[in-house]
Amino acid sequence: MQRLLKTIGFASASTIAMLLGHDASAHAALLGDSVHGQLGVTGEAAFFNQTANVVDPGVEFAVAGLSGSTITIDVKDDAFDILFDLTSIVGLGAPFTWSLSDLNWLDSPKTIVSGLSLTAGDASLISSTSFTDDSVTVNFVNIRTPPASQEFSFDIQISDAAAIPTPALLPGLIGFGMSIVRKKHQQEVAA
Repeated sequence: MQRLLKTIGFASASTIAMLLGHDASAHAALLGDSVHGQLGVTGEAAFFNQTANVVDPGVEFAVAGLSGSTITIDVKDDAFDILFDLTSIVGLGAPFTWSLSDLNWLDSPKTIVSGLSLTAGDASLISSTSFTDDSVTVNFVNIRTPPASQEFSFDIQISDAAAIPTPALLPGLIGFGMSIVRKKHQQEVAA
């Protein structure tokens, strides 16, 4: 019985490890990657649509607005900062969306985006965030002044896509683990 419990424990631990994958963030970096940036009024076509190489230090995207206002985006290895300098205008005029896409970690090509979190900035000015395997999107409310500038920082959580089984594989993995347990149990009963 003790061997059966050990086998069940091993099968469970192996299945959990396979399901969770391992954290790729310790070694993955966007530095040198060519990323795509889009900024636009929510629900409308983007009015800013460019591609830039990720450099450090340096700002990858700078959007010039009315009367000297700017929006800058600084992409880092697994994070990005957005700075709104609205000193010369009252506000942006409408809710808007910022997207970064074509995120490819050159040193770890199987890396995918698995989360996005705000680490600094006024969360009440963000209506939602979302992500796909290779993109992140932040939806803002209409930012108005004062204050004249707003800064936001986001962390991009990443995972190794090869280590995460697809949902279709889960029943097979569980069945495989249970067959090992049954076989071990039958061997112990026969002995």
